[in-house]
Amino acid sequence: MWYEHAMDRANLRAVPLFSTIEEQDLKKIATFAAEDSVAARSTLMREGDYSNEMVAIESGTADVIQDGRKVAGLGPGDVFG
Repeated sequence: MWYEHAMDRANLRAVPLFSTIEEQDLKKIATFAAEDSVAARSTLMREGDYSNEMVAIESGTADVIQDGRKVAGLGPGDVFG
């Protein structure tokens, strides 16, 4: 998906996965990225569901739940999806 307004490259660069990417490449990636805020306790993805999205946590935390149990905790800079 291409977005009319590219994501702020500084926010993208703050994610360790993108921290060393050349500026010209980061600019291209930013056109395919979007920023979103999520309410506490929201379900972002479910195990087994298809997704073509990658999520990078800028602030806050997320729990990874498997079979009803928390198996991991994610925080700023972590990527999933």
